[in-house]
Amino acid sequence: MPKVGMEPIRKKQVVNATLECISEFGFERLTIESVAKKAGISKGVVSYYFKGKEDLILQSFRAFLEHYNQKAAEAMESKASALKMLESMIDIVVFPKTAPQEAESLENALKNQDKNKIVITIPEDKYFGLLIHFYSYMKQTEKLQAVYQEVYQQYLDGVIAILEYGIEKKEFKFVNLLPTAYSILAQIDGIILYEALGFQPLGKREVKKAYKAFIRDLLT
Repeated sequence: MPKVGMEPIRKKQVVNATLECISEFGFERLTIESVAKKAGISKGVVSYYFKGKEDLILQSFRAFLEHYNQKAAEAMESKASALKMLESMIDIVVFPKTAPQEAESLENALKNQDKNKIVITIPEDKYFGLLIHFYSYMKQTEKLQAVYQEVYQQYLDGVIAILEYGIEKKEFKFVNLLPTAYSILAQIDGIILYEALGFQPLGKREVKKAYKAFIRDLLT
């Protein structure tokens, strides 16, 4: 029986190890044993908290998406303008900084909030490859698709909330909320796909500049 209070710690270890393994060699070679080895814990500990390979994949994917959803939500809750909130999404979602030192900072900030939240520590250079693995695997399982759709609906709702706020404050012109929010998410996902596939005719700075110009042209 694991020690009391160890569940959040162990789950964080296992989820991040699972993401690392998927990033390195995909789903076919993902096993309980490989995850346990990567996490530096026993196979029995992994099996205690997760029901099997499918459960590992589903919970890790959910934690991965929700990690960035949380970071986006924090930006939305700031006192920044609606425009700044939308502009910040390029840094939060497309070019996230997930170095261990930042993950530690994020984890400390969340200590007084939900202790069951899993902080993702996968390095930025593995982020896009990981997404490609998930996207390609998603067609094979409706459960993974359901997780994706649920979390992306939260993304969409968040963008709509920012648009409503910007219109209310007369920062944005009036727009049709749903298609506009959809267009913004599609822009972000398109950039993610290009980055993941190595199609990089622009550097990061130029990509950010182009995205922000798109947002301004669309809303102001």
